[in-house]
Amino acid sequence: MGSLLINSRLIAIYFRLAAHINGYKCFQIELSRGYDYAAFHDDIKKLYDFAGIQNEHTVFLFTDTQVELAQ
Repeated sequence: MGSLLINSRLIAIYFRLAAHINGYKCFQIELSRGYDYAAFHDDIKKLYDFAGIQNEHTVFLFTDTQVELAQ
């Protein structure tokens, strides 16, 4: 499992392409209204299930637009 903070949509496209070429599953969190810590926890559990339990090659794609600062 690899992880990298990406700051551009274009770079994210390249990472998706590279993951596809190498046979890796691309896992990305989709933020929406009402997305909270519980939803984040569930998404991380899914990621761990793919990468750890199912032993699938997985890339965790996390962009800078998905980062929010807690107030």
